[in-house]
Amino acid sequence: MTATRVAPAEFPRLRGNDARRVIATLGSLAGPAESGGSVPAWLRPEQIRPFHQVMAALERHGAAFLALPVGTGKSFIALAAARAAGHAAANVVGPAVLEAQWLALGRRLGVGVSFVSNDRISRGRSLPGRGFVIVDECHHFRHPGTRRYRALQPAMAGRAVLLLSATPIVNQPADLAAQLALAFRDDALAPAGLTSLAEGLAGPDLPAAVESLLIGSIRQTGFPELRATTAPDWGTLDARLAPVVDTIDRLRLSREAPISALLRSSLFRALASSPAALLASIRRYRRLLDHAARARRAGHPVHRATIRSVIDPAPEQLVMWELLDPSRIASDLALADRAPLERLDAQVSRWMAEGDGKTALLRTILADRRPTVVFAGSVATVHHLRRVMCGTGTAWVTGDGAGIGSQRIGRAIVLRWFGPQREERPGIPWLLLASDVAAEGLDLQGAARAIHYDIPWTAVRLGQRDGRIVRLGSTHREAEVIRLPVPALIEDRLGLEAAVERKAALGAKLRHRMDVTGSSPGGAASTNGWATFESPPGEEAGGFVAGYRLERGGSAAGSLVIANTARAGWSEDPAVVARLLGGPNEPAVDEEPDVTPILEALESKLVERLRHLNGSLLARRRSPAARSARRIGTEAGFITARLQAIAIFRPAAGSTTLPG
Repeated sequence: MTATRVAPAEFPRLRGNDARRVIATLGSLAGPAESGGSVPAWLRPEQIRPFHQVMAALERHGAAFLALPVGTGKSFIALAAARAAGHAAANVVGPAVLEAQWLALGRRLGVGVSFVSNDRISRGRSLPGRGFVIVDECHHFRHPGTRRYRALQPAMAGRAVLLLSATPIVNQPADLAAQLALAFRDDALAPAGLTSLAEGLAGPDLPAAVESLLIGSIRQTGFPELRATTAPDWGTLDARLAPVVDTIDRLRLSREAPISALLRSSLFRALASSPAALLASIRRYRRLLDHAARARRAGHPVHRATIRSVIDPAPEQLVMWELLDPSRIASDLALADRAPLERLDAQVSRWMAEGDGKTALLRTILADRRPTVVFAGSVATVHHLRRVMCGTGTAWVTGDGAGIGSQRIGRAIVLRWFGPQREERPGIPWLLLASDVAAEGLDLQGAARAIHYDIPWTAVRLGQRDGRIVRLGSTHREAEVIRLPVPALIEDRLGLEAAVERKAALGAKLRHRMDVTGSSPGGAASTNGWATFESPPGEEAGGFVAGYRLERGGSAAGSLVIANTARAGWSEDPAVVARLLGGPNEPAVDEEPDVTPILEALESKLVERLRHLNGSLLARRRSPAARSARRIGTEAGFITARLQAIAIFRPAAGSTTLPG
């Protein structure tokens, strides 16, 4: 494929403030696209750019994925987008605990909200009308095989959809692929070279192009300063822990290794939370053995659902269920464990009655009576702490209720005590004990401290818990997060902390890439031309960045930003582009350089890139009218590229001779 070069006279050099517009133009092309339009008065200044990016994505794809960090006001931006898109109301899908909060926010902002919980979607509840849809905490829809996913996905057809999640990846890139499939076409990133979202996100690595669908960068202001600490290993403070661990080690559980591993890990996970959680798990397992004994006598199998009822609280993290043969479970369970389990029950009951070291450690931390939320994954742990931390200053909330002390009170009232309008006066509780039902989406800025009493299976859950207090609207200058680690004695057998760290790495990598992509300077300014700049630190050898707008069939299809430096060569890596555009960007004053070699090099690279994007079709159907460095491949259905701006970074020696 050949192309006619753009003559320098047709592509002007810009200086001064016009030169700075080149950087802004390239920044806008490098990150998610932005649209213009009016902005609702309720948005904070730092939320305006993400709002414009959401609107641009809705215009291009009919969908957007707002993946800003926890606590940055995604719900405010979402309702602003619904209003700006011409909808007087929005259909919100999310965890049931968030319903009151969404309805209250809709009333406050004057946007109608119809809320349908994930559970109601699972039970067949349909979305009303054909209006705007917001899927909050959409990482709950990361498994296409679940009933809720199968029910929701068809309802998304023909609707404008906004997905919200600060934590798009829980375990693997396929989590993100499933969420995107709710709202985006599978070929949404074809102009960027990713022909299929499902195939591109099926592997262990994240394709570079995926960040253009995720709006995840924001300049965070108004947040309390975070101070994170790790408490001592409570296992060293409690002499009763080691004998309990030894007893669990000696249980037979099953002749089948997968079943035995599942059951033993569930017992250790419960123990990592509290003796109360372990006691509840022991008693569930004893009931399972009784059931298995009856099933064996009757010749019936023990179904997977029965086994799963023993695993608490996150069976979806245990991925080998389909490997188990339900016809063999009843015969493989070690019914001889019934007597050792009775002795373990008595052992743990005495431990609880005498007091455990972990509870004593918590009492020490809470001695200052600072407003605090204590998170525990096990409901049994929450109720255990409710009993031992009794007093008028202690409130609690779980999936099946809320209250203060032994008195049940409406969940909304309890959560309001720890919300942004918290009042510091006598009678208002200062301690909230919460299961993970309160870990997502809720505003608990009234608390100045969050304590991870136990560690969940994923870093996502840890981040969500932290985000309840580290968020906009906090009245505290500092927010403290304390993590009670898994005792070494249990970690050696469970590997929970190590698993969390592994899963955190992928999510952190995506967050870093979104930050890099979004850090490029952007804005409403747009220009057509080139300019020279002093090289930023780290790129003293010079280079250039060129930006193209992509179109397909006359409609916007994305952008292409290419960098060339002596250090990295040709690159479309967002980190390389951000490093160049994120420097001081001082316009260079020098002799009139010859831009022709750069245009020639770009012409060759662009033709190569478009051939790759358009495949053999473009190679076969070249036309003379399509041979332009500004627009190549004008045939219907082809991806075309329009050269928009070039920033040339002058080497330290002052020469503008750059690598081609």
